[in-house]
Amino acid sequence: MTKEVKEHFERTSWSEDEFVRHFIEHADRYIPERKFFKETLLTVFEHYMKDNNNVRVLELGCGSGEMAEILTNSYPGIELTLTDASVEMLKSAQKRFKDSKTNFIETTFESILSGDVKLGNFDFVFSSLALHHLTPEERKEIFKVIHSHLNPDGFFMNMDTHKAPSEEIEKLYLSMKIKAALNNKTEPGLKSEIDEFIRRYHDPEHYKRLSTLEMDVASLKEAGFSNVDIYYKNGMFACFGGNRQRRS
Repeated sequence: MTKEVKEHFERTSWSEDEFVRHFIEHADRYIPERKFFKETLLTVFEHYMKDNNNVRVLELGCGSGEMAEILTNSYPGIELTLTDASVEMLKSAQKRFKDSKTNFIETTFESILSGDVKLGNFDFVFSSLALHHLTPEERKEIFKVIHSHLNPDGFFMNMDTHKAPSEEIEKLYLSMKIKAALNNKTEPGLKSEIDEFIRRYHDPEHYKRLSTLEMDVASLKEAGFSNVDIYYKNGMFACFGGNRQRRS
C-alpha cells in the first residue's frame, strides 16, 4: 500500500519543480476557495486552542507554507512542524519562515504511514489540498496515524477536494468551480489554466483516489475522532475535522 503512495507522487506533477513553482505563483487564481480555507482554519484554531499557551502544530503537505503562516501571523509563539514530499515546496516554505524556529521535514505520506518518520505529538494538526493523493483506504490509515499523534483534546482539520456523490452533482460542482475561478476575470491564460485543472481532476489516476465528503467524514469517526463536523463546503471543496477527546 505505502509503496503505491510513493510511486503515485513520483508520477504526478508535484514532483516537477517547474510545476510546483507555477502553482505557488498562481494557486489563488484557479482555487479561489483557498481564501475560505484560510479563514476557516484560523477560526477553528482560535476556538479549539484558545486556552492552550504552548501549542504544537503540524501541517501535512505544507506546500509553500502559506496556510501555516495564517496561524503564525496571529499566534507567533506556536511551535510549528511542516512536512512535504516536494523539495521545491519546502524551500519556498523555509524562505517564508526563515527567521522562526519552524521544524521542516522532507517526507512522503508513505514514510508517515509506515512509521519511518518520528513526528512526536501535537495539539493541532491540519492539511490542505494534500491528502486526496492517497487512496480512500490510505486516508483511513493516515487518519488513524494522525489521531495517535494528537495530545488529549488535540484537533485535526482537513481542507481538501472531494468527488460528488452522483454524476449529476459532479456536473454541478464543476460548473460552480469554473464560475468561481473565472468570476468575470480576463487575465491572459486563465481559462486554459482552469481547463487544465479540470483535466487533472478527471485524470483516472487522480480521480480513483477521491472519496465523497461523506466517506471521509465516516473514516475520521472510524479513526476515533470525536465532535467530527464539516466547517466549510463549496462544491467539491470542504473543510472538516474532529478532536481526540481526553479520557475520563
